[in-house]
Amino acid sequence: MKSALLTFSVMLGALLLVNDVTSKVISHRNRRQDEAVSEPERDEAVTAISGVTEAPTSIEQGILSACALHTTDWSPWSGKGENINRKDCGTRRRTRRFKDDSVSAECLEAGVELVEFESYCDVTTRDQTTESFQFYFVDAIFGHTAETNEDSRRRRRGLSFENFFFQANHRPVGSECPEDKSRQNVDFLVMLDKSSSMVAKQFQQLIKSIVFLVKRGLPSVSQSTTRMAMITFANQPHVEFNFNECDTKLCVLKRTRKAVFTGGQTHMAAALTKASEVFEERNGMRSCSRKVILLLTDGSSDRAFPSLKAHALKSEKDVEIFVMAVSALINELQLKAIVSEPVLTHLYYVPTTKQVRKVCKSLKEARARDY
Repeated sequence: MKSALLTFSVMLGALLLVNDVTSKVISHRNRRQDEAVSEPERDEAVTAISGVTEAPTSIEQGILSACALHTTDWSPWSGKGENINRKDCGTRRRTRRFKDDSVSAECLEAGVELVEFESYCDVTTRDQTTESFQFYFVDAIFGHTAETNEDSRRRRRGLSFENFFFQANHRPVGSECPEDKSRQNVDFLVMLDKSSSMVAKQFQQLIKSIVFLVKRGLPSVSQSTTRMAMITFANQPHVEFNFNECDTKLCVLKRTRKAVFTGGQTHMAAALTKASEVFEERNGMRSCSRKVILLLTDGSSDRAFPSLKAHALKSEKDVEIFVMAVSALINELQLKAIVSEPVLTHLYYVPTTKQVRKVCKSLKEARARDY
């Protein structure tokens, strides 16, 4: 009789404990359903789920191991893949649930967590960067600029460079520039960092990157389609060639390969000032062209405020600025202020110069897009 009473008392006590835990779980789940829950409340809720403030004992550890068999796998982390071409930092969460509700109360009481949070900072893969750079830069800027049949006939007839340049650079009286920038020919300026933070070998990797970009990405370089110019910079900027100096890809490639590494400080503001001078008609810029800069750098500017110079280029000369940032030494806020909007499609992060070369080597010739 006493034994039966004792057994009944133990069972009653266990039942009351389960009811108490179940009510806590239900109450917690109700709180989780409120989407407006604050950060402190969320942390408090996670603590309420665990119910453990000290290291678990061997018995509790055994319960946790047993409970693990009754939970689903963790869901994928939230927040990943939102930014396709730049650093992505923030807080993400993942969840799991119990396969069998009958064990949920005991497992929650033992400290089994159903929600996890973590801070993260991801950099996209090379393939993701290549895909994005191909779509938002190569295809978007140069997709319509393949040399026309008329251009080819002119070349076969041996039209002189002087006459060809004059016809390409002047429009009939009364004509207007195309309103749609995507249909305009391109004046394309490459700006290349050659400061001391970029050793000679890394500088040569970037030279090879530009070579691959021109050879693989651009449909053509000519005075009637895409014109190219190039600036290298460290303490002072140096114009390697202007828009009116090269009429073929071969010329651009030869002049690009001649660029010499110097070392020195990263005077980005002076380089952007020089870029403003390059974008003048006396240097081959066309009034009815889409004006584009691609800036490759591995650091932040050592002097002045390059964002002010960049703003002048964008507002006064209607220049669209893209940046490919190399290494972890970059000043992210500074580069975001330099590039055109939207930042997402104009700012690219690549960890090393070798990776930049591989990105450009993987490019395909610009393809026309549906606008």
